[in-house]
Amino acid sequence: MENRSLSDAYMLRLPDGMRGVIKEAAKANRRSMNAEIVFHLERIFGSAEAATGVQFGDPAPAAVDPNTAVSAAGQFHTQQQEC
Repeated sequence: MENRSLSDAYMLRLPDGMRGVIKEAAKANRRSMNAEIVFHLERIFGSAEAATGVQFGDPAPAAVDPNTAVSAAGQFHTQQQEC
């Protein structure tokens, strides 16, 4: 993973118990918690990229077609179940 500048920092509130899940997953995968979160975000948006044609890092479109977004999320969910 490349070194990201502080301007990319974002404070994130997690549901109760999620921090522990991320911590354990990161430990099992020998990554930092941040690297674990970024890994999964890139997997999600990589799947969405194929469905929407929007590349990771591109500016967000003015409007998102909810059918496309739901389709991409459904594809990711299906992929997760197959693993």
